[in-house]
Amino acid sequence: MSEILARPLVTYILLSYNHAAYVTAAIESIVKQDYSPIQLIVIDDGSTDGSVDLLCKLQDKYRFELISQKNVGVVSALNRGIQLAKGAFIVPHASDDVSQPGRTAEQVKLLLQNENAGFTVGGIRKISTEGEVLEDWQKHERFFTSFEDFVAGRGKAVAVSCMYRASALQRVGMLDERLSFEDVQLYWRVTELGYACLVDTSVRAVDYRIVPGSLGRRNMVPHRKSFLILLERYSDKSWYPNLRSKAVTALFGSLAENDRMAAIKYLFRNFCDLHFPSLHRPIIKLIVPQFLLLKLKKKF
Repeated sequence: MSEILARPLVTYILLSYNHAAYVTAAIESIVKQDYSPIQLIVIDDGSTDGSVDLLCKLQDKYRFELISQKNVGVVSALNRGIQLAKGAFIVPHASDDVSQPGRTAEQVKLLLQNENAGFTVGGIRKISTEGEVLEDWQKHERFFTSFEDFVAGRGKAVAVSCMYRASALQRVGMLDERLSFEDVQLYWRVTELGYACLVDTSVRAVDYRIVPGSLGRRNMVPHRKSFLILLERYSDKSWYPNLRSKAVTALFGSLAENDRMAAIKYLFRNFCDLHFPSLHRPIIKLIVPQFLLLKLKKKF
């Protein structure tokens, strides 16, 4: 009993948005962890599919904290959850994913043993909307990643399998709500403080549900624009001009896939800022008709 009482509190922040079909499984995977104590905060970000009514019923059964707000985006929802979190460790959790029963205990152990780690990343298994395995667990890897690694594009992290040290997030402060993503913000801002990211895929953390049309599989233009905003934090760094040039080119490529007229206008406005060595792919996307691009993707 004394060993259980000595365990640090872990806060799960479940970010709910239009996942009524999956949110029950997500919540039950958290409340049925083989670890205690756990604080569960569920924030619904303006769902329109009946999720809130379902969450109210689940709250009666499982006694978690429930907040329902208008749709303002995942970053705002996570900021609110972090402010309410009481745990020594914090896990952002999607409302369509399923955590493995042992992930909390294993990831807490890793962070307790590695005080230099601001967060740890576990393994994932990809599943379909029906729960069928699409891609099995990753091969076992264990390594540390630094801020420099993330800047150079060498950093490996999968948002759905992360557990963060609460003290690191407190030092980070509020995430920028102008951005469409929270994950890259967290990776960069935690590690720039000097913390490491500990990747250990031997921890089977999460069944990652692949839902067609979900945020991570939509038009990348908002994310590309957000990344350029994030980069402005580092405009005094020597690597900033080169990385910004690549980001401008990547945004041009995403525009070429989704809105050709917008891409052409962007090309003329930002021609001098483009990264010319990596310009060939965006140009191909702009010139080749979309149906041919889709055929080529399926073929190769």
